[in-house]
Amino acid sequence: MDKKKYIDVLTEQADKHSRPQEMALSDFCDYLIEFFSVDAFKAGTAEYSQHILNCTEQNPDFAGLAFQWLDDVATAMERGEWLDVFGILYEEMYLSRGKASKTGQFFTPQSVSDLMARISTLGAGDHGKVNDCAAGSGRLLLAHYMEKSKLDHSAGRRFEYVAQDSDPIACKMCALNFMVHGMYGRVECRDTLRMTEPTVVYVINEVKYPFNTPYYSVRKILAENRE
Repeated sequence: MDKKKYIDVLTEQADKHSRPQEMALSDFCDYLIEFFSVDAFKAGTAEYSQHILNCTEQNPDFAGLAFQWLDDVATAMERGEWLDVFGILYEEMYLSRGKASKTGQFFTPQSVSDLMARISTLGAGDHGKVNDCAAGSGRLLLAHYMEKSKLDHSAGRRFEYVAQDSDPIACKMCALNFMVHGMYGRVECRDTLRMTEPTVVYVINEVKYPFNTPYYSVRKILAENRE
């Protein structure tokens, strides 16, 4: 992963649109959520191709970065590893020391996430629901998924992953991380300790289940639209 390449594009986009630099990553996440919206699959193959073309024309720089992201994650997964591009960039560009102290928001290192995943899967079954109620960008769940499927990427599809976090941008990052690694589940933006109602829910990779397809998807459900 060339971190500088991501930061350069995001910084340029923030300057171009007169946006605060710390919002550039959030803007990129919003672009990707629209890019992979499950609504794009509903009308058929031709309409889906047109949707991708429209998104690319709308912001060629973000489109190029999106394909770089897909390639970087695919390369990591071929090595049996997971890659949290968003978490790395978030810590670099967005998470100031002041915010970390105020919110208690600290990202678990990859080595610790992998260790916890190995411990938690000892003697565990080969299917079920896996939850993290303070997920951040989803590192612990990513680690669990890759621990189960590093040798066979289809093995992790037997699990449903559920994540909660109170930080909206963390939820976006987590949802996209789920999606690009091929995980199935949902991400809820909520305060789990207070059991508040989610302000938004992201449903991940519906189009891949129960059938395996080359497509990824995100469905965003706002609180006012939830049944």
